[in-house]
Amino acid sequence: MSSATPAQGTHGRRASVFERLALDAAAEACTSWGGNTSTLQTVFATHSADAEAVDRLLVAVTSSPVAVSPLTFLQSVSCTLAGNWATRTQNHAASTTVTAGPYTLGAALFDAAVHVACEERPCLLVFAEVPPPPPLSMPGHTTAPCAVAVVLSPISGTGRAIELAHVGTQLGPRQPAAASDSLRAVLTGSARLATLAAGPSSHVAIQAPCASVIGHV
Repeated sequence: MSSATPAQGTHGRRASVFERLALDAAAEACTSWGGNTSTLQTVFATHSADAEAVDRLLVAVTSSPVAVSPLTFLQSVSCTLAGNWATRTQNHAASTTVTAGPYTLGAALFDAAVHVACEERPCLLVFAEVPPPPPLSMPGHTTAPCAVAVVLSPISGTGRAIELAHVGTQLGPRQPAAASDSLRAVLTGSARLATLAAGPSSHVAIQAPCASVIGHV
């Protein structure tokens, strides 16, 4: 583990379940990778962000008097994970936060792969979801907490671990937990191929063996 990588489970006492889930996955992936996290570019991805914080925020703004906690507001913002990770690892590298509905994980994997290919440097991808409480839960949202994190690295030679493709027919998006399980299966060697929708007519595929990929299990 890099000295800049926070140990798994080391969070502030007010950290939410969503934050702990995402940052623990990120820390474990970086531990497996073994590089310096203070210079590692990042892509964070979430469909619903910290849905429990969003629920608390909506309840607060409709109450009388209105009393919104600064912490609740901070936790309800999608890019909060990027800020928390940067603070914990003293990281000043570029970071992107992707929210693309049911295509979130595929779109984020596409984004991270483009960073690696164009800049020829590693990139950390972190995807996390928690179930939104009623009445925010809708079809397509996760029904159980899930997270997956992976460090993508450039490799030499002609082999390609990741394929980016545009297809003429729609590849249906999957429920967040199923999509993250599909990616994790390739990273752990229990599956040969994971294909994720990155948009209505695009997909990103990652194929085993992934010599360029180290992921959270």
